[in-house]
This record gives sequence, C-alpha cells and structure tokens, in this order.
Amino acid sequence: MNLSETRRSFRKFAGDERFRKFVRTLNKRSQLDNRLRFWQEELLNAFCITQDREIDEEAVFTVFRVCDVHGSELDHPTDAHTICEIRDTYEFDIAQNEAFPFATGALICQDCYDAYRDWIAQHANLCRILRCQTTYADYCARRLRDFPDLLADSKLKIAQREAEIATEMQHGDELWEWDIGGWHRLTGRAGIAIVRDGQIVKQWCEWKS
Repeated sequence: MNLSETRRSFRKFAGDERFRKFVRTLNKRSQLDNRLRFWQEELLNAFCITQDREIDEEAVFTVFRVCDVHGSELDHPTDAHTICEIRDTYEFDIAQNEAFPFATGALICQDCYDAYRDWIAQHANLCRILRCQTTYADYCARRLRDFPDLLADSKLKIAQREAEIATEMQHGDELWEWDIGGWHRLTGRAGIAIVRDGQIVKQWCEWKS
C-alpha cells in the first residue's frame, strides 16, 4: 500500500473530523516533541489492526505529513514564504481553520500558503492594523462618544497626550489609529501611532481587553 492509499484508507477509517485532528496535531504539536499523543496511538493501532499491518511511530511522521484540506505534501518553509503582519480576528481564525491550516509554521502546504495570501488580499480592510489617519482629539471623541461625561472629564489628559505627541512628530509625519485585533480572545490592543514614510516610529496603547 503506497502513501496515497494509506492516507485514503486511514481517512475513511477515522472519518474526516478525526483524520483532520490527527494530521493537524501530528504536524503542529507532535512534531515539536517527536511523539504521538495517547489518543493518536490508539487510533493508529486500531487502523493497523484492520489493515493487518504496522506503521512504526517514526514512519508516521512521514506517512501523514500531508495537508488535510488540499492533500498536498507538507514541507519546510523557505525565504519565499513570508508571514504577513495582520490583525488578529475571528474571521481570520475561521478562514485559517477551514481553508489554509498549514499556511505558516514549521511545516507548510504551498496550496495553503497561496490561499492564505489570496484571503488577505481579498480582505485587506479587515486585515489592516493601521485603520485610519486621525488626530488624537478625534480619536478620543470616537472612542468615548457613548461616554460624554468621561470625555469631558478627560480633557486635561487628552491635552497632555496631544502635547506629548506633538513633541515626537516631525514634518511630514502622520497620526494613525491602530488596532492589532485579538478582541475575540481577550488579548485586544489598540491605540494611536506616529507614521513616518509608511512605518510606525512610535505608538501608544490606549485600549486593551
């Protein structure tokens, strides 16, 4: 039985969901310590009994080094496989789980990587960390529009921050609102940043979850 036949047989035996969990755990977590989890050993042993054959633990990492979405072989990333700095969002998590689980990491699938880059290009606004150009007063007004009393009480602090920002800015600099996402997992961060020639040179975190 060749690799493709073994994979097809194991997927049929385990079912799509258990096959997905087996392959992703194997190629993401199990690779790190070079050992199978107990449930993986149990599932693999049960499969081998039905096939009247054995797959030793060392061979497992070769036999099942495959993407469960595309069926493509996994390989180590190269310099061409750059990682995009994007916002951490619920939408990205869903897309990654369903369409490109092996786009990044120690082992990658080229089809996953291509789908990952395409998804980011198609969802550019969702992925952008720099959200919009602003002034600090406008930023605070938007953030506190539902809390007029707090906005009024914060006038002195806002003025102090504006003065701090002014001392850091140079001619041609822009002030932008940034948001790295993570709100769905309670690790959200957002604030304002001085952008010079398209690059953040200084930033302030104003909100966190």
